[in-house]
Amino acid sequence: ANAGKILNTKTLNTKVFHVIIYAFRNKSNLDNVIRSLSEKGIEVKVIKESNKNLNYISIAQFDTYEDAHNYMDTILDKEMFTGSWVYEID
Repeated sequence: ANAGKILNTKTLNTKVFHVIIYAFRNKSNLDNVIRSLSEKGIEVKVIKESNKNLNYISIAQFDTYEDAHNYMDTILDKEMFTGSWVYEID
C-alpha cells in the first residue's frame, strides 16, 4: 500500500536554499534578535556554520535558488532585512 510513497532518492534534489537575514558569532546577540523577531511574529530557524563559527538566521527555505530569490524580491521586507542573501546547503 505504501509502494507509491517511496521516492527515488537518486533523482531527489537534496539541496536546500535558505534566505539568511543575519549572521552572528555572539550567542547573546543571536538570542536577542531571535526574541525580537519572535515578538513581531516572525518565525526563524538557526543554522550553525561550524567552519566559520557563525550562526545564520534563516527566515525561509526553498527547494530552488530561484524560489529563494523570488521570495527575497517579492515578499521579504528589504528595509527591515537589508543585506539578506541565499545560502545553499547540500
